[in-house]
Amino acid sequence: VDVVGDLLDESDETLLLDISATNTTVAGSDLQAIGTITDNDPLPQLGINDVGPIDEGDGPAPTPFVFTLSLDTPSGRDVTARVTTGDVADTAVAPSDYAALDQLVTIPAGMLSMPVTVNVVGDTTVEPLPIETFSVKLAADAVTPLNANLADPLGIGTITNDDGNPGTLQFTPNPADQSVAESAGTVMFSVTRTGGTAGAISTTIALGGSATPGAGNDYTTSSLTLNWADGDASTQMVAITINDDAIAEGDETVTLSLGAPSGGATLGVPATATLTILANDAAAGSLQFTPNPADQTVTENVGSVVFTVTRTGGTAGTIGTTVALGGSATLGAGNDYTTSNLSLTWADGDASDRTVTITINDDALAEGDETVTLTLGAPSGGATLGVPATATLTILANDAAAGSLQFTPNPADQTIAENAGTATFTVTRSGGTSGAIATTIVLGGSATPGAGNDYTTSNLSLTWADGDSSDRTVTITVNDDAVPEGDETVTLSLGAPSGGATLGVPATATLTILANDAAAGSLQFTPNPPDQSVMENVGSVVFTVTRTGGTAGAIGTIVALGGSATPGAGNDYTISNLSLTWADGDASDRTVTITINDDAIAEGDETVTLTLGAPSGGAVLGSPSLATLTISTNDAGAGIFQFASNPPDQTVVESVGTTSFTISRAAGSSGAVSTTIALAGSAILGSDYTTSNLVLDWADGDASDRTVTLTVIDDSAIEGNESVVLALGAPGGGAVLGSPATATLTILDNDANGGPATATAIPASSTWSLALLALLLAAFAMARTRMAGRGFD
Repeated sequence: VDVVGDLLDESDETLLLDISATNTTVAGSDLQAIGTITDNDPLPQLGINDVGPIDEGDGPAPTPFVFTLSLDTPSGRDVTARVTTGDVADTAVAPSDYAALDQLVTIPAGMLSMPVTVNVVGDTTVEPLPIETFSVKLAADAVTPLNANLADPLGIGTITNDDGNPGTLQFTPNPADQSVAESAGTVMFSVTRTGGTAGAISTTIALGGSATPGAGNDYTTSSLTLNWADGDASTQMVAITINDDAIAEGDETVTLSLGAPSGGATLGVPATATLTILANDAAAGSLQFTPNPADQTVTENVGSVVFTVTRTGGTAGTIGTTVALGGSATLGAGNDYTTSNLSLTWADGDASDRTVTITINDDALAEGDETVTLTLGAPSGGATLGVPATATLTILANDAAAGSLQFTPNPADQTIAENAGTATFTVTRSGGTSGAIATTIVLGGSATPGAGNDYTTSNLSLTWADGDSSDRTVTITVNDDAVPEGDETVTLSLGAPSGGATLGVPATATLTILANDAAAGSLQFTPNPPDQSVMENVGSVVFTVTRTGGTAGAIGTIVALGGSATPGAGNDYTISNLSLTWADGDASDRTVTITINDDAIAEGDETVTLTLGAPSGGAVLGSPSLATLTISTNDAGAGIFQFASNPPDQTVVESVGTTSFTISRAAGSSGAVSTTIALAGSAILGSDYTTSNLVLDWADGDASDRTVTLTVIDDSAIEGNESVVLALGAPGGGAVLGSPATATLTILDNDANGGPATATAIPASSTWSLALLALLLAAFAMARTRMAGRGFD
């Protein structure tokens, strides 16, 4: 038996094959066979379209909104879905805006669609929202099988409020830009209200552009706040009064931008207008150095150098500029150079050149080549800067080299025993002996200078006369004390030389002093590790500090406290003396006692850290030098804070109005506790949403939930989807954060119109087309593509 294949989703089917006796045969006992045909076709895809925007009407008869349940392909079985209305994201509300619906709708076998009607209530009331929406949702029924996949289970009905339009505001004509001469006086801009006059509305004009507003500046203006009463469609005017000054300032602009209207009105096109004020003043010209480039190079003995500044391109008005000096040369009498007046001015009509004179001091210092830079400042009187606005003077040195200073030999480091007496370091001058030079030695290292300390030194200020190339020495006298202090170092660094000399290599030297005293030992906690964990009611805990590896000399250390527990009477703990000392030859242990306060505060486990400070007397820190005491709480729990739903995230349409998040206190309610909600995300508080109090408090024993309400602002801006992130802060009173401690609200923008989606029919005549159809249907289901105003094709 050949079975005919098709693409129709249907129930499994059977066929019967009967055997009957003929004239020459005898019937047996098994005369019938049953063949079962198993359906292998995919379920059809079911969706519902959007309807609207449609005017609500004035009543009393309702306005029908007809939605269509559609299949992408006919089914061999009835397709039944439960259709309901209403969602938290809706702005339309049943029964005042529409009649709620909850019913089963069946698309009979072989058919592609079935309509379902929602009756919208018409009225003559001017409502706060010009557009309202409601949801129509598809779901599988608990009893009747669906027999389809829900590709698009949500339809949106959009209701237009036809009871009054506050209109739109725009400049007229379009474009509203104007260009006038500076002498034009007053220029008027018109703002019109079109498309409706329902209600009182207003807007405020924002000014911009290159011109400066204000009396005595470029222009003044009439009131920038425009108001329309209910029913008022008159044109409002804005006056710009131009100040016809005598400043050569070039063309300038004033931009006028309409602000977001109140009263539900919207902005039309154009919402901005530009006034161009054409200058009627003569050009003040530009200032620059000449020639171009204006840089000059001279030897130090040249005497004076002159730089010229010219005015070109106009001579209208009085102008001026100031020349700023820079470069490596030093200005001033007795230094590298002096200069003439650096403030340059031109009278109205004056186009003559101005000069700046640099007088060079031909000194005897070996200082290398030096530079002077001259930079023209921003001109006054409407003039501008030309090119070049900077000039550089290079002064070539004509003096002999002063040489370089360095330690010798290289490297110059030395190592001696503490009882060696003295160590000598040599500083040489090489590469030139011109002029008197000097340097100062800077000391460093772990050793301490001074009589009675680790070492003393000879004079650290070294000088050379003109022509002197002899070496200089620095002597370190080491103090052979009896302190067990370990090896120590002295570093010697040459300072920047005077007289034009430079530093050579090496410019530093290190003296290492090897200790010859008995060891003072090391200090550490014992045992290793020394950490302890106790209950809050234990009473006292003792930590031991030992001295090992030597007992030479008196030593000491101070124990520093840390951790989450608070020291002090009436707080978490008190402690014995934290200053520990050992006499010369003393190797006995020292102890630190922590006395714990067994309070009744539900504060969670706490810690005390004890850190040994750097020992005195030449001793060192051993390991471990840190010990931690963990105090386990024995008080009732203060609870755990988290968002009640997991996950707590929500997605709403911008027109939802308000939405709330719930915060719960679990696993304990001992003590008064609180937390603070922190806000983040791409949505802006005050512009995109507002919120209730973000500080949440619970009294002792209170385990009730708290809510935070967000009010979403349904603006008309096309801004894309936005988010608000709510994060619970660290609780006080011993409570802790649970999970989830953050929640995200996604606000779906309802101002953009992306247009309807369409589907394309694919011929079912070949294997590849059927595979392509399956892929397209899978992609369609994943994307949850909305069918706007039609079913599947």
